[in-house]
Amino acid sequence: MLTHLKAAGLFRIFILLSAAAVTLVPSEQRAALLLAFETLASFGVVAFVLLDKTRHDHDWSVAAAALLSGNIFCLLNHNLQEPSKWLFPMEEASYTIYILAAACYLIRTYYSNARFEKAEAGVFALLFAGFAFLSARYVLFPFFQAGHYASAFFYISSTLYRFTEAIVVAIALLLCMKARSRYWFYMMHGITLLSISSIALGYNTGVMNESGIPVQEYGWLWGILIILAAQTYQGRSNPPFARWDSARVRLVWFIFLFNVALLLLLYLSEAFVARDAFQLTSLLFIVLGLWFVANLIAFRISEDIYLLLDNLQGGRDIPARTAFGLNIYEAELFAEKLKTAYDTIKSQSQMAALAELSAQVAHDIRSPLAALDTVLGDTSQLPEEKRTMIRAAVGRIKDIANDLLEKHRRKSSTSALSAAAEPAGVHLLSAIIEPAITEKRLQFRGNPRVEIYSSLGPDSYGLFAEIQPVEFKRTLSNLINNGVESLGDSGTVTITLGQKDGKALVVISDNGKGIPPEILPNLGQRGGTHGKPGGSGLGLYHARTTIESWGGVLEIGSEPGKGATVTISLPRSPAPRWFVPAILLHPGNTVVVLDDDAGIHQVWQGRVDGLGAAGKDLRLLHFYSPAEFRAWVSSATTDRHKAVYLLDYELLGYTETGLSLAEESGIGERTILVTSRYEEEDIPARCAALGARMIPKCFSGLVPITIQDATLHSGLAVLLDDDALVRMNWKAAARKAGCELRAFSEPETMMREVAALGKDTTFYIDSELEGQIKGEEIAIKIKDMGFWNITLETGHPAERFHALPWLKISGKEPPWKP
Repeated sequence: MLTHLKAAGLFRIFILLSAAAVTLVPSEQRAALLLAFETLASFGVVAFVLLDKTRHDHDWSVAAAALLSGNIFCLLNHNLQEPSKWLFPMEEASYTIYILAAACYLIRTYYSNARFEKAEAGVFALLFAGFAFLSARYVLFPFFQAGHYASAFFYISSTLYRFTEAIVVAIALLLCMKARSRYWFYMMHGITLLSISSIALGYNTGVMNESGIPVQEYGWLWGILIILAAQTYQGRSNPPFARWDSARVRLVWFIFLFNVALLLLLYLSEAFVARDAFQLTSLLFIVLGLWFVANLIAFRISEDIYLLLDNLQGGRDIPARTAFGLNIYEAELFAEKLKTAYDTIKSQSQMAALAELSAQVAHDIRSPLAALDTVLGDTSQLPEEKRTMIRAAVGRIKDIANDLLEKHRRKSSTSALSAAAEPAGVHLLSAIIEPAITEKRLQFRGNPRVEIYSSLGPDSYGLFAEIQPVEFKRTLSNLINNGVESLGDSGTVTITLGQKDGKALVVISDNGKGIPPEILPNLGQRGGTHGKPGGSGLGLYHARTTIESWGGVLEIGSEPGKGATVTISLPRSPAPRWFVPAILLHPGNTVVVLDDDAGIHQVWQGRVDGLGAAGKDLRLLHFYSPAEFRAWVSSATTDRHKAVYLLDYELLGYTETGLSLAEESGIGERTILVTSRYEEEDIPARCAALGARMIPKCFSGLVPITIQDATLHSGLAVLLDDDALVRMNWKAAARKAGCELRAFSEPETMMREVAALGKDTTFYIDSELEGQIKGEEIAIKIKDMGFWNITLETGHPAERFHALPWLKISGKEPPWKP
């Protein structure tokens, strides 16, 4: 690569020196040498086109070949003693083909890489009109008036050439301004220089009818040489052209307008008058030269900036010096600041990756923890000392996992709300309590004689309340601090979560010295305090008022010498739609478990085994990889839409997730996602879109599992049927079976009343309701409200409703057996 670059550079220097050397040749030999040099350069362009077809399309190949042919015919026409009559027509035809092919090449390039923006269309029209006017004014009309070569061929050829050339110049100038690679930059300037030179050359041949070579022929030579030099550049930017609103384009455009305005000023003040095409071409050479220098500077500055941005995007080191060595202070300062910013971002990225890794470790730890929690429920035969040791070890592992996750959440939060501004929402209490306990254990681990226990048993499963999480955690933290302070040198603080009478109960108890009865009534009031010299009592007062603002109650009880108990009672909130209150199975059900952790498989196997005889009718399948899961789903054509799927979200070592596999297999309605990432906003939203639900992975050992005969029902049931006789029959059957049935004839009435019912309520809906209302549409609405046990009573076959696999199908007979 380096050798190629050196060779290309030497070749360009050779081109430059050769062109300069031509000017030193005596004038009587200059004409022949100039034309020969043009032909040789044209041959070089064609050679590059043939050698590198990947960069050139057919239009440019034709243009390069036609340009070479025209130069060869011109060379022969000027050097033969008696040139043939056909040489000049062939020369004209070749140049006309060149300009037509070049126009096609530029038009194709523009529309495939740099489509016109609104402003560019106006600029193109202005450039085209200006150059077409100059060509017609100084070349085409004088040619018609001179009467030389008066034939239809030359008139048509000249007219076609001049107006096509105006299109070429307009597009080439636009691409000059927008070019982002040196290939396009030099190509467009070379083509523009050829077109400007042709004004004088066409005037010399067609109007003056001179056989000599004007000085403007140097412009034609330099145009070809610039095109030849462009072929030596390999790199092409992507995109190859800048936007019209970029700083580089705007700068060059303003310089161009300034040059045009200066020309008009000189022309109107008669300081300069272009009497013929020779003077016009010379003036345009000067303008193009000045513009070329300005464009080159703008090009290099912009490319320095693009290079810096590309290095930043590619993660490469950013040089403090610019690539072209222009030593522009602002560009160097920009590079320096950008490098500093990049280094900062790189450092932050590494820290974020480390935080992500810690979160992954914490996630992986939680899977075996769920298994350990299940095993801990049956340690009664172990000695007390060993039971205590196991509980302490499991608690410590939980603390580590929760601490890692909590740190990750804090670092990844980009807009944490202050506690005062935090909105209240429905939250899973155990998900807030467990990290708070972990924090307290870490805080007081310096005193090994102080123990903090948590008790999250089956009663704690699925307890939601409408609270402010940060404020709730702060309140709980203060109450645990109070309990630890009451212990003295040693003791135990226990936090339990349970439910009673529709309330969620959080109890913080300690075995400290207790609180005297006469002080208890004052605690929780402003200024009421105990056991803290100088205490203001604001902590308990704030805790009470905060709990009460959520509709709850804070109560304090104590016996002197036996400790104190603080009970927080909060109104229970309905669980979110994604939450699974219980796993309802039927005899013969297939339960599919997909998880990369063997410990979770053991948890589910233990849960099914714990069901006793009822669990023996279940078919439990264990899969550890997406490939195994896909293979079973594709083979189980009949069972796939009847099975219950317990899928892990994150499968270690695989790009697939449990949700993506559920969507791929079309089993979203029967999927339960078992994941510790249930709090992330996008995952519940994706579950809702698929009709799937979730269980927090830490509750795998706590979620109730019920096996229910599809024909036996107890508890509350709801019937929607517009037939009065059917409603009467079902009510009688429900009374005999000792079941509560609420029957409705209209969907509107039913929808108003069922919102307050438990999510495990059983629904029976008629498929054909009055007013052409479809029962399955009502069933979908019921399901969207979080209800999951829904049956459609219909005389239609079940296949008709295959698109709703979660919907049970039955006849019009009551489900209760006599």
